[in-house]
Amino acid sequence: MTEVELHIHVNKDGKLLVTPERIHLLRLIEETGSLLTASKQVGVSYNKAWKMIDAMNSISSSPVVSKQRGGSGGGGAVVTDFGRLILDEYAVMEKVVSQFTQKFNAEINM
Repeated sequence: MTEVELHIHVNKDGKLLVTPERIHLLRLIEETGSLLTASKQVGVSYNKAWKMIDAMNSISSSPVVSKQRGGSGGGGAVVTDFGRLILDEYAVMEKVVSQFTQKFNAEINM
């Protein structure tokens, strides 16, 4: 049985803005409020997670995550309104791609 998989990547001006891994990280930042916790759950180092977020912030027209440094009150990370918009639009794309993939796989395996 043959099975096709599709993955959504979004480029802006030739630079990679959105990947499934970056979306997963954003969702976990939104859920946990912590880049460190989110990076552990994704299975990447804090440094790599920060580079992923920094790349998205640099490429996009507005920041997707704002970060507060730690200290006595603790730090944190917050998905911005623009980041939330990216997550919402990506979820719509995921649904469309999933429906297409299911239909396509059903047709090629008849």
